[in-house]
Order: sequence, then structure tokens, then C-alpha cells
Amino acid sequence: ALHRVCGPASSKSRILTYLNALYPVEVTDITFTEELNGNYVLNLVDAGKHATSGYSLSDGTLRLLAILSAMYQRHSVFLQFFEEIDNGIHPN
Repeated sequence: ALHRVCGPASSKSRILTYLNALYPVEVTDITFTEELNGNYVLNLVDAGKHATSGYSLSDGTLRLLAILSAMYQRHSVFLQFFEEIDNGIHPN
């Protein structure tokens, strides 16, 4: 879902803005690597061009990206409810 959302540059830049407000390292890009089975692996690229795989991200970061992905879906429903939206996100 995040791969589809990050297609348009405007959606990707909005997601990066939210992510940088909460993530401790400045993220300059979100990329995806296709695996042999056809699935995509998320990579967060920092200012030093170092890519961190989605496999290494915390549950809170992945939860945040899932919420952002749901918010920016093109064919999303008009009303969404997120229970305990701050659950798993570092208090700082």
C-alpha cells in the first residue's frame, strides 16, 4: 500500500514531512526494492544516502507508516478511525 501511495511525488513529500517530524534521523527519500517473490521491501534513505530496510525499523515506525499509507490512499473511505494512534510511537 505504501508503495502505491509513494508513487505521486506530492504524497511522498507529505509522508516524508510527517515522518521527519517523528523519526530521529532525517529521512530524505523512501525507496522500495523488489524481492524475488514480487513483494516490495521498504527502505528509508537518510541524508548520508544510507538506506535502512523496513526489516530493521521499529514497530512504532512501521505503524506510523501504515497510518500515513491509509491516510493517503486514493480510493480510501471518507471516514477512518485510528484507535490509540500514539501506541508504539516514542514519547519524545
